[in-house]
Amino acid sequence: MDQRIENAYTFLDELEKENEAGLAEKLYAMKDVEQHIHKLESKIEEIRKKKDPHIDLFSPIGVHSLSNAEIELEREAEEYKEQLPELERIVHKQQKRKKNLDETRSIIQEQKEQIAELQEKKEAKVQLYFLEEQELDRNRIARDLHDSTVQNLTMLMHKTELCTKLLNVDNV
Repeated sequence: MDQRIENAYTFLDELEKENEAGLAEKLYAMKDVEQHIHKLESKIEEIRKKKDPHIDLFSPIGVHSLSNAEIELEREAEEYKEQLPELERIVHKQQKRKKNLDETRSIIQEQKEQIAELQEKKEAKVQLYFLEEQELDRNRIARDLHDSTVQNLTMLMHKTELCTKLLNVDNV
């Protein structure tokens, strides 16, 4: 039984290591995506600051004077922003998995403790059974010795009395 519990602990350890590695990787990826988004937004801000504020005054209504670089940076930032929810979902899933693994580990620990307690109780019952059997044997032996010895002594006394009476009757 102990070997199966140790195997379960080993398996849990492996799962936890895999989960931790995956979680660390996804957290790193999220941080990397957030940094890229921040850098792209900073570049967009720089481009907007350098742009002439009055250029929209001379542009037709509804036409924005976004530069190709600004459009490309915004598109790239949007692509990164689209990756974040999936990464967050995966991180949440792995954090939930970690919690489940921790709960499983505590359940196994409780089971291990219960098994140990049951084994102790079983051993105590076996020891008690042997002691009871030993005591019964002692009592039986004592009874047998007592009964046979007393009966033999009583028989000897009666035979002695009988011999004495017979000797008194016939003095040969």
